[in-house]
Amino acid sequence: MSYPFELLDWHQDQIDSLLRRPTPNPVHTIALIGNGFDLSLGLKCSFNDFKNYFRDLLDADLDDRGDSFAGIYAEISAVTGPDWSNFESELANLNLPSSVAELSYVDEGDLQELDELAADGAEYSGEFRNGLEKVFTSWIRSFPRMAPSPPTPAGKEVVASTDAIVNFNYTMTLGTMLGVSPNKVLHPHGIVDGPAGLHFGCPPPERDPRDAAFNPLSAAVREQALSELRASLTKVHRLELLHAFLEHAEKLKIVNTYGFSFGRADLPYIDAISDAFCDGATVWRQHCYTRGESLSESDDAARCENALASLKFPGRIELVSV
Repeated sequence: MSYPFELLDWHQDQIDSLLRRPTPNPVHTIALIGNGFDLSLGLKCSFNDFKNYFRDLLDADLDDRGDSFAGIYAEISAVTGPDWSNFESELANLNLPSSVAELSYVDEGDLQELDELAADGAEYSGEFRNGLEKVFTSWIRSFPRMAPSPPTPAGKEVVASTDAIVNFNYTMTLGTMLGVSPNKVLHPHGIVDGPAGLHFGCPPPERDPRDAAFNPLSAAVREQALSELRASLTKVHRLELLHAFLEHAEKLKIVNTYGFSFGRADLPYIDAISDAFCDGATVWRQHCYTRGESLSESDDAARCENALASLKFPGRIELVSV
């Protein structure tokens, strides 16, 4: 699988660039913090907020790449749902735009245009990924340094009572709002203006969309271009980084999840934690936004229970209403 843009190889120097030492020691409890935590602080960081920012950018046409960005916006709008977990999962279903998908040969047996067609597809993949990353990073940078609302009592308690925090957000709100030491927090996907850039994307595709070997030549090349596009948007899970951060953890007593969506793109992290650091005595405490519902009706509770059941979590699940 080839990528039309540069990705970090996970050697020790890249791990060290995202890992503050000394790492937490001892580690008996950890917390996984997701976008819901920043939403509870009043940050406009929902997926709809991102789409609104993207639309405003297009309307202002500030970047001199309006047509290219409009195409990216149209493509992600066509396949994504309302939430970040939907956004990341559905990126795997992107299709080529008509400008690439309709390229074909006058003669299916003529190989003269093969390289050009393949290069057009690869170039589009790179431009799409880089353009989306540029808008995404610009949006994160637009957030205020101090969030508008104070943390909830439950959020404060989770942060204060936890030995180590894995933060899937790209912001520094734990430090700016709660004074959490950077050594206590791992940002596996980076922070805005951090040393490794922001990292987002979809889970690896479960299968190729079609078997290109049985398609005509031009269709096969389009399938290759589509595969490159989806590969360029696939999230490379940084499990080595997670294990390095939790180097002093043995079997965990408590795993807290707060504002975490259990999206398919991030399940490998949950699986790694469950497999390496949890046993029958571990309590997985899921903080659920019930919005007046009972815990049994909570979407947050259902997502947690379903995900942990699918990964064969060995311990006990505890649901807490926030």
